[in-house]
Amino acid sequence: MTEEARITLQITGEEIDGFCREIVAASSNSGRRHATLVALEGFIARFAGADSHSPAYEAILGRIRNFSEQTRSDLLREQAAALDAALEQEDVAALGRIHAGLSRNGFSRIAGRIGQQMPSSRRQRTTAWLRQWCDQAEQAARQASGWPDAMDFRAAGIDLQAYRAAKDILIQLTEEHP
Repeated sequence: MTEEARITLQITGEEIDGFCREIVAASSNSGRRHATLVALEGFIARFAGADSHSPAYEAILGRIRNFSEQTRSDLLREQAAALDAALEQEDVAALGRIHAGLSRNGFSRIAGRIGQQMPSSRRQRTTAWLRQWCDQAEQAARQASGWPDAMDFRAAGIDLQAYRAAKDILIQLTEEHP
């Protein structure tokens, strides 16, 4: 068996800063920018070899994380605005798309923040709409399953991601503001 050819990468903090700035400037999509920076961090961590956990390694990962935290903040801010609009328009499909594009923690954070900032009358209206929608979805899923204690969202024609999003928001709204 022959040994594969290898390369050695050498990167300075300034070079990684420049590359991260290129990544940020290359796309207007905050999700794509953030995912690229996370992948870069993973790549460096995976292939650092003997330099793993050296001061230079830690400094370079720290610089990437600084950019990554900014893109994460941008992504959450954009998704929060989209979630707020989807709630105002009672657009459950949009809730599902937003939910799918974020981590569960990120989604819960923005849903909780939106709930805290909602005027009381809107929060009550939104909570009532979500409760009604979730109840109807659960009823349809129970009927579609054929079993009294089981739900089949697919057979009922209900997008499970949208249901999860609606349920997560409902939990945030009722926990934060009973």
